Amino acid sequence: MKLVLKREQSQSFLHFPKSVVGDVWRGIICRHRSEINWDLLKDFSQGLEGNDFYFVVEAELLPKGVSFLWYLGGGA
Repeated sequence: MKLVLKREQSQSFLHFPKSVVGDVWRGIICRHRSEINWDLLKDFSQGLEGNDFYFVVEAELLPKGVSFLWYLGGGA
């Protein structure tokens, strides 16, 4: 799963949050519900000005029978 913060007013604004915990960048989601928590002030100590920010979450569903260990070892 990949998490990207974007901004409607600026197509060039892309931020990959560093201060996250939960089910992000683990390669595979093993649960029906996943949770991601982001500490905004660790990435932006002054906060963010505006209200046009949004997240894009990318996740991939693996076909049945694909081994979790193989996916971690074979994925980039």
